[in-house]
Parts: sequence; structure tokens; C-alpha cells
Amino acid sequence: IFENFYKKLTLDHAKPSYADHLDLILGMAQGLIDEQKEVLPPPNERVYQRERTDILACCEIFLKEEEHYSENYQPLHFEYSFGIGEKDPAIITLPSGDVRISGIIDRVDQSKEGKYHIIDYKTGSTFGYSKNAAFKGGRQLQHMIYAMAIEQHLNLGEGAVEESSYYFPTQKGLAQRFTRKQDRILRTNGLDILEKLIDAVKHGHFEMTDDVNDCKFCEFKLVCRRHFYDKETLEMKQSNQKLKGVRAYD
Repeated sequence: IFENFYKKLTLDHAKPSYADHLDLILGMAQGLIDEQKEVLPPPNERVYQRERTDILACCEIFLKEEEHYSENYQPLHFEYSFGIGEKDPAIITLPSGDVRISGIIDRVDQSKEGKYHIIDYKTGSTFGYSKNAAFKGGRQLQHMIYAMAIEQHLNLGEGAVEESSYYFPTQKGLAQRFTRKQDRILRTNGLDILEKLIDAVKHGHFEMTDDVNDCKFCEFKLVCRRHFYDKETLEMKQSNQKLKGVRAYD
């Protein structure tokens, strides 16, 4: 919905306006809802109406936020992909060698100053995200990887992407943005995390999480059987120093 809406505005050389474009985005949303309803019929009318109401509310939240945000940013690319289909992968260079990256970036904007801003839409709540913890112990790397990937893929030059955001245009997320400044310190730390993680995988180290809270909603508890082990055994199984180094990063 957001992609189609912004592509339409781009063709019209228009900026998002709640007063002018509310009917447009709601109409686009309803059209896609109708299409999806034919492909995947909802189990009943109550579920359909609840999800429809939520989607339309998200569109209103998105439009209000974008009207303000577009004063300083202009969208350039939507659903930008690399390493998918016939498109070449992006390359990130580590001390140990090159890493080939594939993915899809929801949106790439450019600021008035000419710097780039990557946006990743999130459809749920902000649970698990923080204003300050950039990497969350190696659990959140997408913002840094995509920033470096698109710089290489579009030949923008190192540092062209100034910031990346996780954007929550939802009722639960209340249009919050968790922005990561892509400065030299962040990238140095991020490359170190990536190097350590790749090395662990390369040597066949697939350890259980060191945070029991990660297991709350896991569907594979019977596979890893973490709850069967005592504390000493778990510590032994979580002894990889490179992974411990990753967890040291906020």
C-alpha cells in the first residue's frame, strides 16, 4: 500500500498531504484488501472487519507522519532489491573477505542535504527495539548491512547513507522511528559483529541463546531442549568467545 501510494505521488510530483490524499491511500488500501480477500478468504466477517479496520488506521497514521516527514526528505526508491532474480548481489568487504548480500529495502529517501536514509517498515509493536541499543547484542544488524549494501550497489560512496530507521506506522507502534546514525563508530562495531558471527557459522558453532527470554515464543523448544540442561552444561554450550564478544555490543 505504502509503495503504491508513494509511486503515485511521485508520478504526480506531489508531496503527501492528509487533506488531499486521505481518500487516495484509503482507496488503494481497500483495493488491495479486496484482491487479497479473493486470494485468501478470511475465516469470518468479524476477522475481516477487524483486520480491515487496522489496515485503514495504519494508512491514516502513515499519511499524517509522512506529511510532516516529507518536509525534509524525498523518497527515491521503493522495494529496492539486490541479489534477487537477475540482479547482482551487493558486496560488503570484511577483513576476512567479501560477503555477498541479497535483500529488499522497503524505501530509500534522500534528505535536503543530499544524504540518504534507509527505511524499514515494521508492522507490529516496538517491543524489542530501543532508541539507544544499535545492535542489541548482534540481534539487529539489518540497518547497518543494508546501508553498506546500497552504497556499494548504487555506487554512492562510503558514508552516503547517513541514517537508517525502523519505522512503525501502526496503531501499536504509533509511527515511532528508531533511527541508527550510520557513522564510522557504528560501522566499525557492526563489521566486527558481522565478522565474528560469520566466523562462528563457518566453524559450525550454532549455540543456544544466552538469554532465556528469547525462548518465550520459540516454536522449536522440543528440538533444542534447552530446558533439559542444568546451568553448568548451558555455560559450557555457550562458551564460544566470538559470540560472547558479539553480545557485548549494545
